[in-house]
Amino acid sequence: MSKKTVFTVIAAALVGAVIGACVCAAILNNNGGVKFPNASMEVGSFPELKEQLAELEGAVVTDLEGIEHGEAAQKYTVLLDGRTRKAKPNGYTVMAESNDESCMIRCCRTQEGHGPFGPGENNTEYNGVFIKNASNESGERANCALEFSVGGFDYRLAKSGDKAGFDSEAAYEQLFEKAQSIIDAAKVGK
Repeated sequence: MSKKTVFTVIAAALVGAVIGACVCAAILNNNGGVKFPNASMEVGSFPELKEQLAELEGAVVTDLEGIEHGEAAQKYTVLLDGRTRKAKPNGYTVMAESNDESCMIRCCRTQEGHGPFGPGENNTEYNGVFIKNASNESGERANCALEFSVGGFDYRLAKSGDKAGFDSEAAYEQLFEKAQSIIDAAKVGK
């Protein structure tokens, strides 16, 4: 057998293996459901959000109660760990938005985020958990945000508004109180 024939056989085998792997991957990735690139779905109410997250052990499911957000409407989103609506949830987002301000609580498994924090200039310790102050200003907007990890989940609480009328100290106090309640609930297993 010539070198050219051997090379052709090897090349054909490699091309066949690559095509076969692609076909297998496509079959395995198709769970029989509709694909959603953003890997999330909206629900109509907070009770529906809690129902969708019933199997999400370890997460503290909470709404915006205690965080003043005016007359802003709330929106509830379930984050998914796969690409279909049949996938198990890995967290949630609760949002409220109006013309001049917005509030958000976001929770997801730590492998999706940054994991636990430690001591630092912008970090405050509460009940053994470090809470990072990730506040900033951009253009005409001011944003107060707290991030922490507890019970295998990352949480981000944020409130933002027009820089001219935004009370960042009040926002921080509201968010910190909500963060404390989430941490306390996680420490006692909800």
